[in-house]
Amino acid sequence: MANVKYYVTSNGGTYIHWAQSLSGFSLIGKEMSFNGGGGNDSVYVQAGTSLDYTSIMDSGNDTIYLTGNLADYSQFIDQSTGLYILTRTNGLSVGQTEVIKFTVNDQNDVIYFANGHIVINGSTDTRIYSATGTFNQLQTGWLTAGGTPAAGMVTITPTTATAPTKAYITD
Repeated sequence: MANVKYYVTSNGGTYIHWAQSLSGFSLIGKEMSFNGGGGNDSVYVQAGTSLDYTSIMDSGNDTIYLTGNLADYSQFIDQSTGLYILTRTNGLSVGQTEVIKFTVNDQNDVIYFANGHIVINGSTDTRIYSATGTFNQLQTGWLTAGGTPAAGMVTITPTTATAPTKAYITD
Protein backbone atom coordinates (compact mmCIF):
# COMPACT_ATOMS: atom_id res chain seq x y z
CA MET A 1 0.00 0.00 0.00
CA ALA A 2 1.33 3.46 -0.89
CA ASN A 3 1.98 5.97 1.86
CA VAL A 4 0.14 9.09 0.70
CA LYS A 5 0.34 12.45 2.51
CA TYR A 6 -1.88 15.47 1.97
CA TYR A 7 -0.74 19.03 2.72
CA VAL A 8 -3.20 21.90 3.08
CA THR A 9 -2.02 25.49 3.43
CA SER A 10 -3.84 28.79 3.77
CA ASN A 11 -3.05 32.32 4.92
CA GLY A 12 -6.53 32.74 6.42
CA GLY A 13 -8.69 30.48 8.55
CA THR A 14 -9.53 27.16 6.91
CA TYR A 15 -11.96 24.34 7.65
CA ILE A 16 -11.20 20.88 6.26
CA HIS A 17 -13.71 18.04 6.57
CA TRP A 18 -11.33 15.06 6.55
CA ALA A 19 -14.15 12.51 6.41
CA GLN A 20 -15.61 13.05 2.97
CA SER A 21 -16.55 9.99 0.95
CA LEU A 22 -15.31 9.96 -2.62
CA SER A 23 -16.17 7.23 -5.07
CA GLY A 24 -13.16 4.92 -5.49
CA PHE A 25 -11.02 6.89 -3.04
CA SER A 26 -10.56 6.06 0.63
CA LEU A 27 -9.06 8.38 3.24
CA ILE A 28 -8.70 5.51 5.74
CA GLY A 29 -5.07 4.81 6.56
CA LYS A 30 -3.87 8.14 5.07
CA GLU A 31 -2.12 11.04 6.82
CA MET A 32 -2.86 14.72 6.39
CA SER A 33 -0.40 17.48 7.27
CA PHE A 34 -2.33 20.70 7.86
CA ASN A 35 -0.41 23.99 7.51
CA GLY A 36 -2.91 26.83 7.86
CA GLY A 37 -2.42 30.48 8.54
CA GLY A 38 -3.03 33.17 11.11
CA GLY A 39 -6.78 32.65 11.18
CA ASN A 40 -8.88 30.16 13.10
CA ASP A 41 -8.31 26.79 11.43
CA SER A 42 -10.41 23.66 12.00
CA VAL A 43 -10.30 20.06 10.85
CA TYR A 44 -12.72 17.14 11.24
CA VAL A 45 -10.77 13.85 11.37
CA GLN A 46 -12.40 10.61 10.25
CA ALA A 47 -11.68 7.52 12.36
CA GLY A 48 -8.70 5.64 10.93
CA THR A 49 -7.04 8.65 9.31
CA SER A 50 -4.07 10.53 10.76
CA LEU A 51 -3.42 14.24 11.19
CA ASP A 52 -0.23 16.24 11.66
CA TYR A 53 -1.53 19.57 13.06
CA THR A 54 1.82 20.65 14.54
CA SER A 55 2.37 23.48 12.05
CA ILE A 56 -1.02 25.07 12.64
CA MET A 57 -1.64 25.47 16.34
CA ASP A 58 0.61 28.49 16.83
CA SER A 59 -1.72 31.30 15.80
CA GLY A 60 -5.45 31.74 15.88
CA ASN A 61 -7.85 29.69 17.98
CA ASP A 62 -7.72 26.38 16.15
CA THR A 63 -9.94 23.30 16.48
CA ILE A 64 -9.59 19.55 15.95
CA TYR A 65 -12.71 17.36 15.85
CA LEU A 66 -12.05 13.67 16.66
CA THR A 67 -14.53 10.79 16.60
CA GLY A 68 -13.20 8.79 19.55
CA ASN A 69 -13.57 9.33 23.29
CA LEU A 70 -10.52 10.79 25.05
CA ALA A 71 -9.91 7.47 26.87
CA ASP A 72 -9.69 5.69 23.49
CA TYR A 73 -6.38 7.47 22.74
CA SER A 74 -2.98 6.66 24.19
CA GLN A 75 -0.91 9.79 24.76
CA PHE A 76 2.75 10.61 24.21
CA ILE A 77 4.13 14.05 25.09
CA ASP A 78 7.51 15.44 24.03
CA GLN A 79 8.36 17.57 27.07
CA SER A 80 10.94 19.67 25.20
CA THR A 81 8.53 20.86 22.47
CA GLY A 82 4.98 20.46 23.81
CA LEU A 83 4.20 17.98 21.04
CA TYR A 84 1.24 15.73 21.88
CA ILE A 85 0.70 12.50 19.93
CA LEU A 86 -2.65 10.78 20.42
CA THR A 87 -2.93 7.24 19.03
CA ARG A 88 -6.04 5.09 18.70
CA THR A 89 -6.46 1.57 17.37
CA ASN A 90 -9.39 0.11 19.33
CA GLY A 91 -12.75 0.34 17.62
CA LEU A 92 -11.11 0.73 14.21
CA SER A 93 -10.82 -1.91 11.50
CA VAL A 94 -7.95 -4.37 11.75
CA GLY A 95 -4.63 -2.82 10.78
CA GLN A 96 -5.80 0.79 11.17
CA THR A 97 -4.19 3.27 13.50
CA GLU A 98 -5.26 6.86 13.97
CA VAL A 99 -2.45 9.26 14.94
CA ILE A 100 -3.13 12.89 15.87
CA LYS A 101 -0.19 15.28 16.40
CA PHE A 102 -0.52 18.80 17.79
CA THR A 103 1.51 21.25 19.86
CA VAL A 104 0.45 23.28 22.87
CA ASN A 105 0.99 27.04 22.86
CA ASP A 106 -0.63 30.20 24.24
CA GLN A 107 -3.77 30.18 22.06
CA ASN A 108 -7.24 28.93 23.03
CA ASP A 109 -7.18 25.89 20.75
CA VAL A 110 -9.89 23.25 21.25
CA ILE A 111 -9.70 19.47 20.90
CA TYR A 112 -13.14 17.87 20.53
CA PHE A 113 -13.62 14.21 21.41
CA ALA A 114 -16.86 12.23 21.12
CA ASN A 115 -17.39 12.64 24.87
CA GLY A 116 -16.52 16.34 25.30
CA HIS A 117 -13.88 18.96 24.55
CA ILE A 118 -10.84 20.58 26.16
CA VAL A 119 -9.46 24.06 25.58
CA ILE A 120 -5.70 23.67 25.12
CA ASN A 121 -3.77 26.75 26.32
CA GLY A 122 -0.34 26.20 27.84
CA SER A 123 0.01 29.72 29.22
CA THR A 124 -3.29 29.96 31.12
CA ASP A 125 -4.08 26.36 32.12
CA THR A 126 -1.71 24.80 34.64
CA ARG A 127 -3.42 21.45 34.11
CA ILE A 128 -1.91 21.43 30.59
CA TYR A 129 1.44 23.06 31.40
CA SER A 130 2.29 23.00 35.11
CA ALA A 131 4.26 25.58 37.06
CA THR A 132 7.12 23.06 37.23
CA GLY A 133 7.49 23.23 33.43
CA THR A 134 5.86 19.90 32.64
CA PHE A 135 3.27 19.16 29.97
CA ASN A 136 0.57 16.87 31.39
CA GLN A 137 -1.57 14.17 29.83
CA LEU A 138 -5.13 15.19 28.98
CA GLN A 139 -7.59 13.89 31.56
CA THR A 140 -11.20 12.79 31.09
CA GLY A 141 -12.14 14.89 34.13
CA TRP A 142 -11.09 18.04 32.22
CA LEU A 143 -13.68 17.50 29.47
CA THR A 144 -16.40 20.09 29.05
CA ALA A 145 -19.78 18.91 27.76
CA GLY A 146 -20.17 19.07 24.00
CA GLY A 147 -18.29 16.54 21.95
CA THR A 148 -17.65 16.19 18.24
CA PRO A 149 -20.88 16.35 16.25
CA ALA A 150 -21.65 13.70 13.65
CA ALA A 151 -19.84 14.02 10.32
CA GLY A 152 -21.34 16.82 8.30
CA MET A 153 -22.90 18.50 11.34
CA VAL A 154 -19.93 20.75 12.16
CA THR A 155 -20.67 24.35 11.30
CA ILE A 156 -17.80 26.79 10.93
CA THR A 157 -18.20 30.45 10.10
CA PRO A 158 -16.32 31.00 6.83
CA THR A 159 -13.34 33.31 6.92
CA THR A 160 -11.99 35.47 4.15
CA ALA A 161 -8.52 34.46 2.98
CA THR A 162 -6.11 36.91 1.38
CA ALA A 163 -4.61 34.10 -0.71
CA PRO A 164 -6.06 30.84 -2.04
CA THR A 165 -5.94 27.62 -0.06
CA LYS A 166 -3.48 25.13 -1.53
CA ALA A 167 -3.56 21.35 -1.30
CA TYR A 168 -0.67 19.04 -2.18
CA ILE A 169 -0.78 15.26 -2.42
CA THR A 170 2.41 13.20 -2.46
CA ASP A 171 3.13 9.50 -2.44
